[in-house]
Amino acid sequence: MALKKEFKIIIGFILLVFLQSVVDILAQNKQTEQPNVEVRPFTDLTLEIVLPEQILLSLQPIPIVIKQSNKTNQPTMGYRKILFGFTPIGMYVRKIGDNGRVAIGNQSPLSILAYFINTQVAPGTSSETKGLIAIGLNRYFPEPGIYEIRAALSNDDGTQLIESNKVSIEIKMPTGANLAAYNLIKNSSLQDYMFSGMRFNQAEDILNTITLMHPNTPYGKQSAFLLGESYFDLKRYPQALSNLN
Repeated sequence: MALKKEFKIIIGFILLVFLQSVVDILAQNKQTEQPNVEVRPFTDLTLEIVLPEQILLSLQPIPIVIKQSNKTNQPTMGYRKILFGFTPIGMYVRKIGDNGRVAIGNQSPLSILAYFINTQVAPGTSSETKGLIAIGLNRYFPEPGIYEIRAALSNDDGTQLIESNKVSIEIKMPTGANLAAYNLIKNSSLQDYMFSGMRFNQAEDILNTITLMHPNTPYGKQSAFLLGESYFDLKRYPQALSNLN
């Protein structure tokens, strides 16, 4: 039954995003292009990444903000809106001291259903999206240390690519109550998905345990928020309110 409810929620979300995409595309098509004005290529856009927090604990989801901007004085081909999972955003990570970088795998399982289209982006305009790196944290940030993260954005046919600035984040090994919560996640078979919202029916019990036993840790707060969101989607409103409070 829980799987059926989760499936209905995912399908509903897909339909909502699809309808929004249709509206956006129609709006783009109605835009009046300026005659005799040179439109600059996609690669003239600027991509920036920001980390709201620079120090986090192992297996703690990493919040990120990515911004596409047209800093030129002419229209540029790009995206009217960028959105994690529905725009071709890629991310890369490199541990300081290591050679090469690793591509961070897809953080949204719905991105394969997305439909991209480029349009003219007016001078001085920008689009910003916020998200979490929450899948595969144990693989991409396997040990304490300083890591360098970079984002990339490709155009709608994948022939052009822009890369962002580099940002650094320090991953620390938890101690005390944080360590106890960390061990619950680390020893679970769901550590790669714990805070992603995926496989919620399997992760629910562990998330509740972390919330109840370690409420004042970063893991406890993240667990409570995810439980609240998930219960709200499942229309289990008293539980949602309890966790969100």
